[in-house]
Amino acid sequence: MDVLRKLGNANKEFSRPKQGSKSPLHFLNYLELGVDLGFSEITYSLKKIIMRSNQIADPIFGFYDRCFFELPIDQEEESKENLSSFDERAEIAKHVTPLNKFSEIKSHLQEDKQGGLFYDNNLHQESLFNNFTHFYAYPGLVVEVVPETDQIASIGLY
Repeated sequence: MDVLRKLGNANKEFSRPKQGSKSPLHFLNYLELGVDLGFSEITYSLKKIIMRSNQIADPIFGFYDRCFFELPIDQEEESKENLSSFDERAEIAKHVTPLNKFSEIKSHLQEDKQGGLFYDNNLHQESLFNNFTHFYAYPGLVVEVVPETDQIASIGLY
């Protein structure tokens, strides 16, 4: 695997067995990078990248270091015209980072045909804020959000 050559050995590994029509995946967890990589156990190709933001309100706060991702997102021409070059919102409109609030980026993402919220991850575990997370699906992207604080807990690329 080229990934192992570039990133080295993972801190943790686990396999997700076949679930219905989903093929089995093998995950490599890079805790100090804040990244999980999911590989197909059949084709050995990369299928998922999960980038963690390590927000204090996240139920798994402190387990991963923050991944300082910066993902470009499209914005409509109309909203580009309304932003001045010195406006801080212009940077929010161009990129998603671990520091963005979900409400700041939601309007720039195209909802999947099935709709936005698709999973309520009520973990029933105690954390600093007793929070749980919601997952929102978009084409090629899943955003995990702490609803109480509107913080992005993770971004999954598929």
